Amino acid sequence: MAKFANEDDLIPGLGMPSIHNGPWDLETKRRDIRDAYRLYTEEVVGREGKFTPQIEADVKELSVILCMGAKEAGEVRSDVAGALYKKLLREEVQSRRIDTAQSPAQVLGELVQASGYSPQAAAELHKSLYRQKLQQLVAKKKLTAEDEEDLKRIRRILCIPGDVAGQVMRTTAGRVLEEILADIYLMGAKPVGEYESERVEACIKDLHLDRNVAIDVVRDVTKQRLKAYVQQAQKERDRRSAAQVLKKLVQFNALVVTPILEKVKGTDAAKKELADLLVQAAEKAKQEEQAEAAVKAAETLQESSSGASESNEKAAKGEVSTSGTEAKELQVKKDEDAVESVKKMIAAQRGEFGEEERKGQKEITLADELEGPVKAELYKNYLMYSMSGDVVELPVGGVIRKKSSLVTRQAEMNRLTQLGDVLGMSQAEVMAVHSDLAEQAYRSQVTEVLRGTGSLTAERKQYLEELRTQLNIPQQQADKIIREARTEVLGASAALDPEERWTIDKVMKMHKEGVTIAKMLDEPQRRMLLRKEMDKKLNDGKGEFDAGFLLDELPKVLDIEERRVRMLLKELVGARKRMLLVQAVSQHRQRRPGDSVTSMLNLLSVYRAQPEERTAEGTGSVGVVQWGEREELKELYGIFCAKVADAAKRSELADLFGLNEQEQQEIVSGADKRAEKLQQEQEEEAFF
Repeated sequence: MAKFANEDDLIPGLGMPSIHNGPWDLETKRRDIRDAYRLYTEEVVGREGKFTPQIEADVKELSVILCMGAKEAGEVRSDVAGALYKKLLREEVQSRRIDTAQSPAQVLGELVQASGYSPQAAAELHKSLYRQKLQQLVAKKKLTAEDEEDLKRIRRILCIPGDVAGQVMRTTAGRVLEEILADIYLMGAKPVGEYESERVEACIKDLHLDRNVAIDVVRDVTKQRLKAYVQQAQKERDRRSAAQVLKKLVQFNALVVTPILEKVKGTDAAKKELADLLVQAAEKAKQEEQAEAAVKAAETLQESSSGASESNEKAAKGEVSTSGTEAKELQVKKDEDAVESVKKMIAAQRGEFGEEERKGQKEITLADELEGPVKAELYKNYLMYSMSGDVVELPVGGVIRKKSSLVTRQAEMNRLTQLGDVLGMSQAEVMAVHSDLAEQAYRSQVTEVLRGTGSLTAERKQYLEELRTQLNIPQQQADKIIREARTEVLGASAALDPEERWTIDKVMKMHKEGVTIAKMLDEPQRRMLLRKEMDKKLNDGKGEFDAGFLLDELPKVLDIEERRVRMLLKELVGARKRMLLVQAVSQHRQRRPGDSVTSMLNLLSVYRAQPEERTAEGTGSVGVVQWGEREELKELYGIFCAKVADAAKRSELADLFGLNEQEQQEIVSGADKRAEKLQQEQEEEAFF
């Protein structure tokens, strides 16, 4: 069909033969079709003994005829290629031709090429074969020298990389060591006995475990156990119980994990070897001393025969006594070791700090298993427990706090250091916890000091300064804590001590000295300062509101946004313009000229803070201030002129009232008479 595809005389619609739309093109027939395809592939490949290009083309054409998808046909082909590769590999291994080959890797490559098997799949097959062999040997619980040689042969002929061999050993022989470690760890925070140590050492030697693999096993099992202690401590409701669990965690690390890790790493054997060398050196030195003594005795023999006989007798007695002394010393040493072991166990049960705890390992930690806040909280709880000490609960419900000696406190601090190492905390994390705890303690004392009068006397300041020095808190941070504590106890208005309270004058002085006020005060405090100053100038009855300073310069110094300044101004001014005018008129009608002038001065301040444009209506000028009785405005202006001599303020108020120059002159000329009249009216009212 492919050869004559371009011929013109072919029948239209003619194509490649297939089972499509035939009686076999059914879902129920797919399994039979797949089996037929597999059978054909196995037959032709088995006949040739390898995948040839012709076989590849034939099976591909057959997959098209049988309407098989690429994935389905590929799976069948991979299975057949895998079976062929296993057959060829088995022949090479059993005949040991691959052992004598110059390059086993080259032989394996030829087998892969002949079988058409994937190199990645071949590597996985080699790994599974090695795992299967190792599992069979590990089942015996002990590997012989022949077994080890056999494993080396398999690694060599199958080209197993070292890291892959380590992974297989971890998942097979490592499981046996895991079971032994699990049994030892179930004993809790008790010193590891000689029997348990020998079990670990025997497992490593019997299974020929690589030391690095064994260390990985110890690391995984130990981390699980340490996490169990941490989870138990987190479940405890009170700090004392949680601290007791953390203390067991530290003891477990020192008394159990450390000797096990030393045993696995071989450092324990090195220590024993060093000890043996020291003993041998001591014995050699002792023998040399005895030899020197014998030489001296021989010299004495030459001088006197009688003395020689006595010396011989003494020497014989000396040898007997020496051997007896050595036997006694050996027995005493064994007894001391047994007694020391019992003491260690009793000390562990009591929770006392032993020498082993000072040498706890730092290689296996929970640095990657726990989050920073969790580690900090655990460390902080134990630190608080160490500082407060232990307590005894009474039957009636009370508690008695135990007195702790210097040795006990030092032991707790050592355990705290060990806990930080086991949790995998860095020096910065530990310092952060200590700093946070110191700040909490300082804040608590500041709050207690301020709960009385709220002020800091000289004695109280000296006490807080000494406490700050003891807790090693920076001065700036201590001042911030005092401000926050005063705000919490007395409210925001008393956030500062009267002697140290921030004022506008102080702010401007520090600003001129180059100090950034935003770094010294929080934004709420800065806004409060501006609000107080603006409210003060709007209501001081002096009419001296400086809009340029209060609305522009001061907000920039305090680093307050213009938007917030406008909102604050709107809040303070609001409807006070109309209210102040009504108030001034009312006070004038009540014949209270002094109060009326004060209201008009405040009115000037309000309009300075939030000025308005003057409008023109009709033939005359109308001021910014609108009032129905114009004569009353003139009277108010006259009272103002009688009390206030400032020409600028008179002009400003006249502009607000809409008074022209002629009206101003008339009112000012009669101001003296109006002042006398007002004085007379006040005297008459006082008389009556």
